[in-house]
Amino acid sequence: MRSLASSHPDAISMDDIHDGIEAMVAAARTAPRLARLISEITSADDEDTRHAISVCHLWMLLGLQLRSYLATERPLLPPSRASDLVPLALGGLMHDIGRLRTPCEENLEHPDPEVESAPCLDARRILGKAVPASVVRAAVNHHRWFNGLGFPIQQDLKQPEPDPDEIHVLARIVAVADHFDQRRWKHSEESRLDSLAWMCDAARGNRFDPVVLAALPIAVPASPAGSMVRLSSGTEAMVLHADERDPLRPVIREILRGESGAEIDLRLKKRVRITHHDEFRILPPQEWPPLLRPSFRQAA
Repeated sequence: MRSLASSHPDAISMDDIHDGIEAMVAAARTAPRLARLISEITSADDEDTRHAISVCHLWMLLGLQLRSYLATERPLLPPSRASDLVPLALGGLMHDIGRLRTPCEENLEHPDPEVESAPCLDARRILGKAVPASVVRAAVNHHRWFNGLGFPIQQDLKQPEPDPDEIHVLARIVAVADHFDQRRWKHSEESRLDSLAWMCDAARGNRFDPVVLAALPIAVPASPAGSMVRLSSGTEAMVLHADERDPLRPVIREILRGESGAEIDLRLKKRVRITHHDEFRILPPQEWPPLLRPSFRQAA
């Protein structure tokens, strides 16, 4: 990544990067639960690299949920090409490459366009013709909000202010992956549900594409398979898998002393809920943002 940022784009060979992305996408398709785990525990020698790899993984997990949406949002391309995750995952990997040349500390709650536009604009100069145009657009515009606000500042691009509908779908997906990963990394005191709730809260306004945001709790469930939870009954349990129709109420197996615990589908046991996940307290459903409630999700 740093080599790419410091080199002339025409001299860059993308073959090795493309092969690595292709292998990750293949693994994610065959073992999505493992990919979810990798996206949570990925580490590297420095934060820039960790963040780039993690956002790439998160983008793939979202892309697996949104392939039909990708095809719909890219009508000029054949459906198979429009929803191909291999070239598009490059956008997740390289979305912040401008920061390697123009360092900047992003403020998630109160972004400063004057400061934070510079890395976005630099990404265009760095990537140039080295990657597909859609990847360049993701790197430049992943900080634009779904309502058309945000940055980079458009007069610096010498082009008209874009209509919200013109923000590339790849940039919209990277925006969700980028903010969720940063929130998880900067707020280790939060549970996964807390981080999802922050993303989906009305205070975020129209920052994120609602279709992409609705896929986030499915791509990265609050209680992933294999994690330990405590139920409102006081019983400890292990999560077996989450259902896409209601990812916050997974199938669990009770952990009992000296005997095999029962397997319980929490979607069918409305009076039982998860109160703790990995020792984090979980808010009751009535305190979740509307987008995390199954009735709201189904209506949407």
